Amino acid sequence: MGHVIDQVTSVMDETDWSALRCADGTADKIPERMLDLLRATVDEDADRAYWRIDNHVIVQGRYYDAAPPLIAPIGLALAGEGIAAPARRALAELLTELALGHPHEDESDPDVLRVQVQAGFGRLKDVLHRLQSDVDDRVREDARLILEAIQP
Repeated sequence: MGHVIDQVTSVMDETDWSALRCADGTADKIPERMLDLLRATVDEDADRAYWRIDNHVIVQGRYYDAAPPLIAPIGLALAGEGIAAPARRALAELLTELALGHPHEDESDPDVLRVQVQAGFGRLKDVLHRLQSDVDDRVREDARLILEAIQP
């Protein structure tokens, strides 16, 4: 598990999270919350970590500018090995929420934000196609939903 977490951490370190917005202010806590989710091995821990991201980066289908830089690390985690099933399901669900979401009306440039999210998902198409054959039914279904949402 450590190798995938190290890779995700490295990708997340490329972003200045304190410069990004989320529902409760800056997104500086998102990397820590993402690590909690990646390390979750039981449903209860995965659910708790999921909501510590979901209710901040995306709220009721509306995402903030912290959403685009989360897409690649989530895809990397789902493409790798060693992440426990509860965490994988939560990651796939979070990715689905982002794919089905829209920019929050408080964001200064929602069109740019929408394009950034679309571009992030465009780079994940190969991963999403592979996830359609995942051993977990929920991950497979989320991959299908995401691919439907991002197809032109």
